[in-house]
Amino acid sequence: MSKPETGTKETPTKENVAESASAEFLTKLTLKAIGCNPRIAATENKKVALARIYGVATGIKTKVDPKGDSFEAIEGSFEAVNLKTGEVYRSGLLFLPGGIHETLTGSLKKGGEGTTIRFGLEVSAIPASNPIGYSYSAKSLIPDAGDDLLADMRKSVMALPAPKV
Repeated sequence: MSKPETGTKETPTKENVAESASAEFLTKLTLKAIGCNPRIAATENKKVALARIYGVATGIKTKVDPKGDSFEAIEGSFEAVNLKTGEVYRSGLLFLPGGIHETLTGSLKKGGEGTTIRFGLEVSAIPASNPIGYSYSAKSLIPDAGDDLLADMRKSVMALPAPKV
């Protein structure tokens, strides 16, 4: 990662993230709530790492907004580190970008009542040819956290012989 900009904290490491006792508590954890700006990917036309989000997911809470639309929050214990500022945030409710969020909620639903999922993600913004100019990607920071819904299928598909060209 490049050198931090003037006025920002050092890139998070094992040592300085241990300061999470001084984390700011939020009512819900979102990329917007922790100050991430995904538009940078569109303006600079490159992938930009935004945050590291990690924790233990224990359930799903359905909420209804004032318009009557329902949505699912992930319940548990979560921390996030803004990779630009180094600031650490905590919450018991988590909302991830679309597609990434559903991967985690899908694993929780598959596991049923009492399921807990440990995870760690590095979330990035990437340039995209959609109206807002960016999309999101995430990389798992915990190898085989045991909640990969595609694990068995992947083994079967990868065991097939390579196609002849």
